[in-house]
Amino acid sequence: MVTDTIIRVITGAIWLETLLIIASVIVSWLPIRQWHPAIRALHVVVDPVLRPFRRILPTIAGFDFSPLLAILVLQAVSTLVSSLALGSRVSVLATLVSVVAQLVLAVLLFLALLVGLRLVLSAFKPSPWNPLVRFVDRASDPLVRPFARIARSASVTIAALIALVGYFGLYVVAGFVFASLQRLVA
Repeated sequence: MVTDTIIRVITGAIWLETLLIIASVIVSWLPIRQWHPAIRALHVVVDPVLRPFRRILPTIAGFDFSPLLAILVLQAVSTLVSSLALGSRVSVLATLVSVVAQLVLAVLLFLALLVGLRLVLSAFKPSPWNPLVRFVDRASDPLVRPFARIARSASVTIAALIALVGYFGLYVVAGFVFASLQRLVA
């Protein structure tokens, strides 16, 4: 009874912290003043949890994936705590492989989607001054640039198409590798 209550408090706190991290990410996208007392209170609760993950995971193409990693780790901890409370056999290594797999696959999928969005936008020939177009171009430039070197004489659209195929291929290969790893450690 007491153990059950402790487990519920721990998993509830993890659930609340996850929601606060999501709220923090959403607030960072909005034009809200960061010095507002509610925003500062949110950062007081969320930043200590995100800080170690920000040290581990650098920004990729200008995007901070540390909240994603923090949420994945919090969910893994919640699952481990719940499994231990139920007396289930838990493999920490399998859980770690699962967290890393989810993070790598989510980042690769995000990068592929960003490059794909660049291709879709370029098909419509929008104004290069449109804020969305500028954002997508600036964010995807570091992702397309290595592939532009491969296709030296090709246009940016061809380089973006090659980049999309490359990131999607990495996603498929990484998915296969992580599935094999998970079968080995399970």
